[in-house]
Amino acid sequence: MTDACPSTLVARYAEYDAAFSTRNARRLQSIETSNFKDTDPDGTQRTLTEATENQSRFFAMAHRLHLQSSVRCRERSGNQISTVARMSLTGSYTPSKSHEHRFSQVYINHDLWQHIAGTWRLVSQTTVRLDGVDNGKPVHIKLR
Repeated sequence: MTDACPSTLVARYAEYDAAFSTRNARRLQSIETSNFKDTDPDGTQRTLTEATENQSRFFAMAHRLHLQSSVRCRERSGNQISTVARMSLTGSYTPSKSHEHRFSQVYINHDLWQHIAGTWRLVSQTTVRLDGVDNGKPVHIKLR
C-alpha cells in the first residue's frame, strides 16, 4: 500500500472540488471517464449520464456549496490508481416546497483513476461511508 499520490492526481481532486463547489456538472463530467460508475452507500449504481443528471438535480436546489477532499493512494497498477478520499461537503439546499436545509457531510470514497492521454480521469467512485448532519438531523450510512 502507498500513501503518497502523484501531484497531478491530487490536482485533479482540487479540480473536482472546485467544479462541485461551483455546481459545474459539465466540468465534473469532463473529469470522469465515459464508462464512469458511481455507487452510493445504499448500493445504488449510476452511469456517467445518470450521475450527471443526479448532480444537476441537486445543483439546481443547492446554495453555497464547498467541497474539500483529502486523498490517500492505496494501490497503483499500470496506468490506474485506487484511492481513499475523504470528501467534506458543506452548504445548503432548498427542496421543492420546503425551507432551506443546511448540511455538513463527510464522505469516504474508494475511487479508481486511470491515466489517459496525459491526464487522470475518474473511472469509478464508491461511497463506502457518509456521516454528517442534514437539516439538524444526523446522517450515518455505510455501504452494505
